[in-house]
Amino acid sequence: MGTVSIGRTLPSGSRTTSSTGQSTHSKHLRPGGKEGGSVEEKKAIVFDIGRFRNTDGPGIRTILFFKGCPLRCLWCSNPFGFSPAPQLAVNPVKCTGCGKCVPVCPQGRNTLVPGEKIQVDFSACQGCGACVPVCPSGARMITGRAYTARELYREAAKDAAFYRKGGGGVTLSGGEVLLQWEVASETLRLCRTNYINTCIETSAFAPWAHLWQVAQYCHTVFVDLKHMDSEKHREQTGVPNELILENIQKLCQALPQRGGRVIVRLPLIPGCNDGAEDVAAAARFVGSLPNRPEMNLLPYHNLGESKYGMIGETCALSGLESRKGRDPKLLALQELCQRCAPDNRVSLGGDAIALE
Repeated sequence: MGTVSIGRTLPSGSRTTSSTGQSTHSKHLRPGGKEGGSVEEKKAIVFDIGRFRNTDGPGIRTILFFKGCPLRCLWCSNPFGFSPAPQLAVNPVKCTGCGKCVPVCPQGRNTLVPGEKIQVDFSACQGCGACVPVCPSGARMITGRAYTARELYREAAKDAAFYRKGGGGVTLSGGEVLLQWEVASETLRLCRTNYINTCIETSAFAPWAHLWQVAQYCHTVFVDLKHMDSEKHREQTGVPNELILENIQKLCQALPQRGGRVIVRLPLIPGCNDGAEDVAAAARFVGSLPNRPEMNLLPYHNLGESKYGMIGETCALSGLESRKGRDPKLLALQELCQRCAPDNRVSLGGDAIALE
């Protein structure tokens, strides 16, 4: 998925703590926000709201990042989106090692090591957030907050004046937005009803019924095509690709009939899927799809690498350098794709999306 800034601390007053130390907003919602009754009551966990973005859709966009993902791509730039639940994130650069977080942790998971900064046992952290307000340097935050669809619509509508001027709108990203498909669908419906351009970014690894329930309200669906070889796809993402390929085919057939468009994205990851044969196979598949979807090549970037340690995770591709959009190899791969899919537009970079 697209580049995202570090998740934000929840606004003052938005989090309460029970007598057991468990934050009331940190209960794990089942995928889709199943804790409510009607769709208006259901909530989804969103870990960031990015404003004034010029990628992942036409014009200036507000991007809502949904939490939880069934994939574990080696190159993921949004590790805050792995878990479906709110969680603690600690910025080691800001940590001063003052130790104020140690006594307030109900589970005793913060340890002050002499001469070093605070060590956190993330494996046992319950994300209660008790340590966040006592941190004087703002090094700690809870990534993830529960929203209803109407609350998410209101967040998007704050930027409506910019959408009208430049043809922008709202993009739902993640994580994987389809894990919380009911709230996502209702959010998009509200946006469409109020004339806001709508997009999603998705892996398409979900039941077709869930994908279509969300996609039907989209002007544009960005869908990832990570590898054509199912076994390599499993090695690099944790899941096979048969369901994904089937859903892409269905989506390319169905969405244009409702006036929407599909853009198939291929993230180009050095040493994983950027070989000429792998890229050509992906391009031929895109060229075979109905209604000639655009193929969008995404250069690898490592901007998310520092976020892994903030939540106790390890980046599998640590040290891999970012690629510039005009890298000669990338331009050659773009030309290769155009030869393999001559009837499809092939673009390079997440900011190369035109308003149709």
